[in-house]
Amino acid sequence: MAREAGIPTVLDCDGEALSLGLQAKPLLIKPNRRELAGLIGVDEEKLKDIEFLVEACGKAVSHYDTDVICTLDEDGSVFVGHEGVYRVGVAKVPLRGFSGAGDTYLSAYLHRRYGEKCSIEDSLRYAAAA
Repeated sequence: MAREAGIPTVLDCDGEALSLGLQAKPLLIKPNRRELAGLIGVDEEKLKDIEFLVEACGKAVSHYDTDVICTLDEDGSVFVGHEGVYRVGVAKVPLRGFSGAGDTYLSAYLHRRYGEKCSIEDSLRYAAAA
């Protein structure tokens, strides 16, 4: 209903919740590499090949009619969606922990993209900086 009303919806979960949530056709999903591997049924190691990962995200875009941001820990992230394909790097900084990193990335992206109505490129850069 939200999508039909033009309200952007985002799904950031794993496993059965992700599979079931995709039936509602969210605008965007934000799996990490492990979650994407589970969704498409491949070994996570295969997704370390960036070309294979982009192809896998593209299949999710086509099959579920949703954009995909896949976060890749210290390797940055990949956006594959209706507006193109983007590879986003991150600054090399001392790692203090991953707790909340994906949530921070996603909320920064959503704030910039939908709150401030910035371009996808600017929103992805902002999210990576966060």
